[in-house]
Amino acid sequence: MVTSRRSSGLEGEPLKFLKASEAYWTAMRKGPSKRGPAVVKTRHRKLGQVDYDVCVCGGTLGLFIALALQLRGHRVCIIEKRLCQGRTQEWNISRQELQVLVRLGLVTEAELRTAISSEFNPVRVGFKGGEDIWVDDCLNLGVNPKYLLDVLRERFLSVGGAIRERTAFRSAEIFTDGIAIKTATNPETMPITAGDAGNVVSCRLLVDCMGHWSPIVKQLRGGTKPQGMCLVVGTCADGFPEDKNRTGDLLYTMTDAAEDMQLFWEAFPAAGGGRTTYMFTYADADQRRLSLEQLLDRYFELLPQYQGVPLSDLKFRRVLFGGFPCYEDSPLKPGFDRVVQVGDASASQSPLSFGGFGNMVRHIQRLTDGLDNALREDQLSKRALTLMQPYQPSLSAAWLFQRSMAFRIGQVREKRVSGSGRQASKETGWLPADHVNRLLRCNFRVLRLLGDRALRPFLQDTIQWGPLTASMAGMMLTDPLVVCRVLVQVGPKVLLGWFKHYFFLGAYSLLHLLTKPLRGLVNSYRLLRWMDAWKWGSGQDYGYHKPRKAERETAAQAQDSPVQHVRTASA
Repeated sequence: MVTSRRSSGLEGEPLKFLKASEAYWTAMRKGPSKRGPAVVKTRHRKLGQVDYDVCVCGGTLGLFIALALQLRGHRVCIIEKRLCQGRTQEWNISRQELQVLVRLGLVTEAELRTAISSEFNPVRVGFKGGEDIWVDDCLNLGVNPKYLLDVLRERFLSVGGAIRERTAFRSAEIFTDGIAIKTATNPETMPITAGDAGNVVSCRLLVDCMGHWSPIVKQLRGGTKPQGMCLVVGTCADGFPEDKNRTGDLLYTMTDAAEDMQLFWEAFPAAGGGRTTYMFTYADADQRRLSLEQLLDRYFELLPQYQGVPLSDLKFRRVLFGGFPCYEDSPLKPGFDRVVQVGDASASQSPLSFGGFGNMVRHIQRLTDGLDNALREDQLSKRALTLMQPYQPSLSAAWLFQRSMAFRIGQVREKRVSGSGRQASKETGWLPADHVNRLLRCNFRVLRLLGDRALRPFLQDTIQWGPLTASMAGMMLTDPLVVCRVLVQVGPKVLLGWFKHYFFLGAYSLLHLLTKPLRGLVNSYRLLRWMDAWKWGSGQDYGYHKPRKAERETAAQAQDSPVQHVRTASA
């Protein structure tokens, strides 16, 4: 197999992590799992004095919210199973989104500039059989996670924050006035901050930032099977010719659907002259889906065709893979007093996106303001914290798009060889193999006609009522057949649910417009959280800015000889 042949000389232990990820994916495909252990329990008595105001469990992306709350005057402790440090793989994001880190005081402008290890323009969107679209200033930065998290860590400690590394969350007991968190500590780990030794930490609020596989999330989900999955594999490698590594791909296809999956590609220049490429697909958790190992083998088979570079010319730095579960009831509502999920643990990412860093940056302002307000007013009940993760129609409306690109088993029309010795074949399914490509070609033709204000928010996974209405109307006029196919493909339940989300998307947009002038005059915790829900729930948190004009050749020439070059750390 390709994966085993290419596992040597890579960073980390890819086969070990592949095995662990494969185990999760296999268990998920088998069906509803057993309810997770009850790691959180409620005690109806007082705890007494607590060590901290906040404990953030999960210290990689948790560093962002931990530092933000420490800067607001709260006593914060991070509990991290491994080390609070960034990986070597870059995070891709847009410059405008990063400014929130400066506004919150997490980094300075100079530190942010240093954290940006690569910058490139333009990025491409293209689908098999259609015309490529080139966009400026959209997810065109590569951020160095190691440097950025080192800066956050040092600042967090310098302002009085505490970190317990190599310390795993085990359980928590909720009292009427606080939480006692039980941990398992590696005895070889030296304490970062004086007074941090011990296996029990107490606080007023536990912020769960332990990701999709958080033990608290497992308890809350009760073994529920996700309604959707985003499966992704990829690599970062050296050896790409310089003239082929100056632009990025945001969303690209070069094949039609096969085996009830449409494969998508992304590619971004990386620091030091490398290039990161991803292959991903949307699917359900049916037991007949391909394994991550099979997807990784498919990736290596198709990579030379995608990038026009033979595998023998590439030197792989690292291999990437994962599965991101998507639930229709997202974001996850708090299930206990004094416990709230943030980031991937809350499943607050769109079903179209990977989550992670981009999701944290998008919601960091809302989370910081809300949690600061909740701590000061002692609004830490389950009911009050539910307002921190409200219904967001801008996320829920994206389900129609996810479902339209995620075939159910047997939906794609293709010939399949039977198991008989005569190798007879039969045709299955009713959707043509080019269904998704045709749908996306239609969608992006309309978005391009609507202009940059409609196109760029959509590319950054922000659904807004006006552009959505105009694009859906344009698609019905441009290619009604493909739209009708989608309606049959997703089924009446998803369709009726989508119309509900569409209605509330419009209602939230109107409510945000009407209440926006009142924001500086309101100090009620509950009303402020509703105003946040209307803003983020309508996609109005997206701040449009006119892209910088890139001096480049035509789109066709940019494929072979782009003129906008990459700024890397080495440059």
